[in-house]
Amino acid sequence: ILLCLLDAARGLEYLHSCNIMHGDLKPQNVLLKTAGNDRRGFVCKLGDFGLSRMLPETQTHVNTGSYGTVTHASPELLTDGRLTKASDVFAFGILLWELVTGLRLFPDMHHMQIIVQVTQKGYRPPIPADFPPPLADLVRRCWAEDPRARCVHLTDLLFFQVPLNFALGVWSVARAADAR
Repeated sequence: ILLCLLDAARGLEYLHSCNIMHGDLKPQNVLLKTAGNDRRGFVCKLGDFGLSRMLPETQTHVNTGSYGTVTHASPELLTDGRLTKASDVFAFGILLWELVTGLRLFPDMHHMQIIVQVTQKGYRPPIPADFPPPLADLVRRCWAEDPRARCVHLTDLLFFQVPLNFALGVWSVARAADAR
């Protein structure tokens, strides 16, 4: 899971370095590509650029009439239609939470209910008590209410690779033991 998240973070960083915002980051848009030079036998690539937007050099956001998948959309995107790099980071935090917990966010809610929860009530999914602390910290930073407080460059995730790998491995073993 961690390596897939790192692949997705690198892909998102690359897009952002080209001033492109993905606009619809979610598990279904992280694709697997065969790769013989990777120990997993695959790498993860970002796909579905139908809602991607180019960010002009002089602007901080793009106004858009669409917001992709509502469960992964940032509060500012849902409220004002402002797509920013920070909007992608918010979606990355949701992606991370879903991949690590194995749960879907808002599985039984309608779009308007989700929008109210995220924009008016400030809802974020609960982080399980046994969630690896470095991952929990990263998720909280991705979900910051103020888009400027989000870790826009995601290099933070890459710097945590070694401690996360350890934490995730320990966490996975503990979760597997609990399941028995």
